[in-house]
Amino acid sequence: MIRVGLLWHSLSSGNLGVRALTLAQLSILEAAAAAAGRSIEVTMFGHPDWGAPPLSFEGQHVRLAGSFDLTAAALFRRPMDVLSAFRRCDLLIDIGEGDSFTDVYGTRRYLKQIASKALALRSGRPLILAPQTIGPFGCGRRLPAGVILRGAAEIFVRDEESERFTRRISRRCNPVVSTDIAFLLPWTKPPHRTPDDTVRIGINVSGLLYGSPSFGLSVSYDRLIDALLARFTANPVCEVHLVGHVLAAPGDPDQDIAVADALARRFPALKVAPPSSDPRAVKALISGLDFFVGARMHACIAAFSAGIPVVPLAYTRKTTGLFRALGYDTVVDLRTSTLDAAVATVTDAYMRRVLLAEQVAAGNAEAAVRLKHYTDAIGRMVSAA
Repeated sequence: MIRVGLLWHSLSSGNLGVRALTLAQLSILEAAAAAAGRSIEVTMFGHPDWGAPPLSFEGQHVRLAGSFDLTAAALFRRPMDVLSAFRRCDLLIDIGEGDSFTDVYGTRRYLKQIASKALALRSGRPLILAPQTIGPFGCGRRLPAGVILRGAAEIFVRDEESERFTRRISRRCNPVVSTDIAFLLPWTKPPHRTPDDTVRIGINVSGLLYGSPSFGLSVSYDRLIDALLARFTANPVCEVHLVGHVLAAPGDPDQDIAVADALARRFPALKVAPPSSDPRAVKALISGLDFFVGARMHACIAAFSAGIPVVPLAYTRKTTGLFRALGYDTVVDLRTSTLDAAVATVTDAYMRRVLLAEQVAAGNAEAAVRLKHYTDAIGRMVSAA
């Protein structure tokens, strides 16, 4: 029996991207255990359950043993409890929720990421950083991050920009470029749709960005969304669906559903996809669309990996870096674009969606090659454990 601790994974997170990463990680472990003829017991370490029921995972070789909440209280007041839990594992795999090993989301999240990784290193167990975006960090916060990176047994990043940044702040580490493991999220493709003249457009509106002046964007996200909705709902062949990808407790500004409902009241022609806590179901829904636009990166990955032409709206380098690393340049960088340029990019992509579908297929082929670096490494570690 191999005991694996999955840091900053969760099957009960309100962020469907984190759930997608976790399901994909469990699938990777299941395949590795099956190939090695081993069994794996998994303990989850991450944020506490926000109220939604956790997803289930049924594997023949992987068993879920429970979870441990990495709260601020646990990390800073009871660190020995966390350390003991880590020491009960044979291997620790930390995915940093995909993009949280940075300080762009504030001091609190940064400190929790640093503290959890420092305790993982102190446990003496091998620490693997699964494919993720690393950085950026302000100058005063690079040193602790660099120490963590030097202590990790293996480092995998999602794009070349993260690789360059990692080498810059920790010269002795050797990161491997992969891509987001959510490309491996298992899902069931819905029945083929009867061809008709309707163009089904999916738009993911981020509750994190809508109505928020944060992130130093050069284009008003609210005005961009309003302009796109006005344009597409006025087109008689378009059927516009709002697709949420982050659920949260009522009143939490990060959730997507409340914003979608408010927009539907202003644009009555909109269809709001029913909220789901299962990223596999949301990916299946997205796969039935013809075109997709989104600010939540994992909503865009769901579309991309399902073969749907997509325009990601990037508010940090994690999104631009990941898609451009796959040879896909149809990305709106909200940090540098203007409103008119952003609307023009989305409109042009809509008109070129058949050609974009070919580029998406090529990007998925590149993603498969990159992901093999990581899945092969996990296979070797499981075999050797």
